[in-house]
Amino acid sequence: MSMKSITSIVALVAVAGLGASSARAQWTVTNLHPSSTGASNAYAASGGQQVGIITMPGGSPDANASLWSGTAGSWVNLHPAGLWQSQATAISGGQQVGFAADTDGQYHAGRWSGTAASWVDLNPATASESYAYGTNGTHQAGFVIVSTAPTARAA
Repeated sequence: MSMKSITSIVALVAVAGLGASSARAQWTVTNLHPSSTGASNAYAASGGQQVGIITMPGGSPDANASLWSGTAGSWVNLHPAGLWQSQATAISGGQQVGFAADTDGQYHAGRWSGTAASWVDLNPATASESYAYGTNGTHQAGFVIVSTAPTARAA
């Protein structure tokens, strides 16, 4: 590569960098972390609500699916009774989706409607595991693992 080519590439990178530094997004941080919990992560937001996970002090279960409505005080623990751990990954139209592990560690896709008691297991009978990562409020999207074909399948 010639010195002229290297100089041109460096100049292009420098110009691209100048353009990027002049644009700055304006945003506000809202602390959703409930004080009675360990760690917390928000994964998705829609219509003034957010979903994600929290961990409870003591570490069991490892993760609890969670729902917020814009404040830490609005936190709702979506973790389904009798399951080992859960995560809420998407939200739309009052529906939350994600997955939860049974006591054998097998993950099942599921959906909620704002409470832990509303959990619906979406795992197909032919799947050993499933995960939901999207919803439009009516339909869910994710993938399944079928034990006879152990590669993931879009669902």
